[in-house]
Amino acid sequence: MSRLSLPLALVCRSAEGILRVKVESLVEVPLREVWPDEARDFTLWLAEHPEHLGRALQMDLELEGVEVDVGPFSADVVLRDANTEHLVVVESRRFSVR
Repeated sequence: MSRLSLPLALVCRSAEGILRVKVESLVEVPLREVWPDEARDFTLWLAEHPEHLGRALQMDLELEGVEVDVGPFSADVVLRDANTEHLVVVESRRFSVR
């Protein structure tokens, strides 16, 4: 099972079915307990909270777009570093090696 040290999260779903996560402090948790569905839960959370990834990367990240076309593919989230204008492309698809 994948595990990640991430901010302690209070997770709830709104009436519209949107996952809301309030970040409090760091604790290791199984990823699927916080974000059961990558596309519906994690991608949207990351797009709304780029500062958490930015802090880990020591960058000042701002959202450029979600599900952005990159050639023949689509990136889950594209962020821009406000200080350098460099792009950060997030594609969180799981691959298996056979």
